[in-house]
Amino acid sequence: MNNNSEKVDVKKIILEAAKELFLEHGIDSVSMRKIANKINYSPTTLYIYYSNKNDILKHLAQDYFSEYAKDYDDILANKERSSLDNLITFIKLYISRALANPGMYKLMTRLFAETDSSHLGITNAGKGYEILKTLTSRCIEDKVLSEGNVDLKAQILWVNTHGLCSLLTKRPSFHWGQVELLVDSSINTVIKGLS
Repeated sequence: MNNNSEKVDVKKIILEAAKELFLEHGIDSVSMRKIANKINYSPTTLYIYYSNKNDILKHLAQDYFSEYAKDYDDILANKERSSLDNLITFIKLYISRALANPGMYKLMTRLFAETDSSHLGITNAGKGYEILKTLTSRCIEDKVLSEGNVDLKAQILWVNTHGLCSLLTKRPSFHWGQVELLVDSSINTVIKGLS
C-alpha cells in the first residue's frame, strides 16, 4: 500500500470513529482523545490529519452535503418536468437520502442543533433549503401554489420534510406501514394546503 492510500484509510477510520462517538455521546462530549482511544491511535496521530474536533466535523459535514449537491443542482436545472414535479422530486430525494444514511442525517441535525456551526465554513450546508425555496418560488410563479410569502411556504415544506426524516430515522422500529405511501401522502397533503 502506498503512502497516499494509507493516509486516506486512516482519515476514513478517524471520521467513522468520530461519527460513531458524536452520535452516541453528543458533539460536545467528544474530544480528540476519545476519538483516538476508540481506534487505538495516539491523539498526536489524529492531529496529523485533522487540526481539531471542529475540523473533523467540517469534513464529515462537507462529505455529506457535497455528495448530494450535484443531484440538487440537476433538479433545479431540469426544465422537462413541471415546477411541482421538480419540487416533489427534490423533497423525495432529500427524504430518501436521510433514510439511506440515517446516522449521518442524525449527526448533521445534531451538529446544527447543538453547536454554532457557522464558523466551520461548510460548503453546501444551506443549499438544500435554498433550492427548496427556489423551487417553491417557481411553483408560486406557475400558480401551482397560492401567492404569498415564499419563505413561509418553503419553511412549511422544510418542517414537514425534516419531520418525516426525523421520525423515520429516529423511530425505525415503529410500524410505519408503507413508508413510500406515507411520504407521498404527507407531501401531497402539505402541497394541497399551500395551493
